[in-house]
Amino acid sequence: MNTRTTVRYAAALVVAAVAAAPFPATAQQSADDFGRSALATSSQSSWPTVGSVDAALSSADLLGSASLPTPPRTGSSLPAPVGESPVTESRIVSITDDRLPRLERWTIASPAMGRHVDVQILRPAETTEPAPMLYLLDGVDAPRDSGWLHEGHVDELFAEENVTLVMPTGAYASMYADWYADDPVLGRNQWETFLTEELPPLLEDPASGLNFNGRRAIGGLSMGASGAVAIANANPGVFAGVIGISGCYSTTSTAGRIMVGSIVENAGASVYNLYGPPGAPGWDRHNVVKDPRGLASTAVYLSAAEGVVTPEEEEYFGDRTSSALANGIVLEWGSLSCTVDLDQAMRARGMTHQQVDLLPAGVHNWPNFSGALLPGWDHIRPALY
Repeated sequence: MNTRTTVRYAAALVVAAVAAAPFPATAQQSADDFGRSALATSSQSSWPTVGSVDAALSSADLLGSASLPTPPRTGSSLPAPVGESPVTESRIVSITDDRLPRLERWTIASPAMGRHVDVQILRPAETTEPAPMLYLLDGVDAPRDSGWLHEGHVDELFAEENVTLVMPTGAYASMYADWYADDPVLGRNQWETFLTEELPPLLEDPASGLNFNGRRAIGGLSMGASGAVAIANANPGVFAGVIGISGCYSTTSTAGRIMVGSIVENAGASVYNLYGPPGAPGWDRHNVVKDPRGLASTAVYLSAAEGVVTPEEEEYFGDRTSSALANGIVLEWGSLSCTVDLDQAMRARGMTHQQVDLLPAGVHNWPNFSGALLPGWDHIRPALY
């Protein structure tokens, strides 16, 4: 990694640290304005190559400076505690209209989770034709109102598409995995079982009222991308297509370790409760880069960006701290490295059916995520009809 790149990387982390310091309000605003402007301007020049990203992240990891903040958990994101009376049967508890036309909130009793789980369902505009289902997994905050709706505006993006959107909620910092053990902070998380075994039969039963055509896909952003790709790989044939936007797909690479640590440990939980102790099967099971053979018959779309701040993103971060922008840049560097790693691992196994978009501009935020969703949908759509 050249000196220029090292200085820029260090500068981003320094700006993040400075912006997090306890300035008076006016001084804080000035520091944030300066930091955002400096980061956006610097990002237009040469940023790291994939190889130097790994080197930069390795250096930061060794220095302990790459612990990126996990968004604060809100009351609506807290998983409900495991009940004293265990849930013994998966069933639809209730279906209610939500805040948008065609949007419903389904409350599902989950034996695997030991609690009720809310899932938002956006029905197609035209319900007379059978439609596939696209499961969309959220990022780390996984709020009660899916980010795909209130930030990604999928109700508008998919206004003319014949597909049912399925958006589970309340998966804060869970990686959408079946955890090795219950966690004192995050409770019981058995998301893979919920998404592959408990939820589909309920949604696909004709009695549910959803006009299902027999095919489903899964996609996600950031943490949701990691979860979606891992679930699709571990359950070949369950999902005909998968979309991974700005995710990480290795449990052992530098970027993978940092990103999982930033999600799970910064939430106060333990990675060992997620994957198990070192050497436990969970580490390999979720390491798609190590063995991506489960994706061989699945339509795959992957995207990540190079961390260059676009004018749209500069506006998006206008009322946020400069540290948020710095984190968005660094996280997207890691996602880029992870995406290239998975593409190369698939190609090493003889797979060339995946579409991989490495975008020249964009950071780890909603303008980037939303912009990649429709290209991903266009790629996997033929597998669903």
